[in-house]
Amino acid sequence: MIYEYKCQGCGHEFSESLKIEDRDRPLSAPCPHCHQENVVTRVFNGMSIAYSGFKSNVTRAGSGWNDVLKKIKAGAGKNNTIQTN
Repeated sequence: MIYEYKCQGCGHEFSESLKIEDRDRPLSAPCPHCHQENVVTRVFNGMSIAYSGFKSNVTRAGSGWNDVLKKIKAGAGKNNTIQTN
């Protein structure tokens, strides 16, 4: 994830791409700009999440295929696993 940080000493803002477990590491490090210690804080920005739903690239066969499948199902007997709509 990308985390945003700000130095309270000089106002320098920076971001780092870190693992979740490493997100606090810059807080204990000196500011990369002014090198002051114990002045870096994490800036909390609202995350945006977009979800447009599941999109499948599978298309259904035409209605003619249902007729073919019904004939196959009828010939396969009771214990078949072919399903038709």
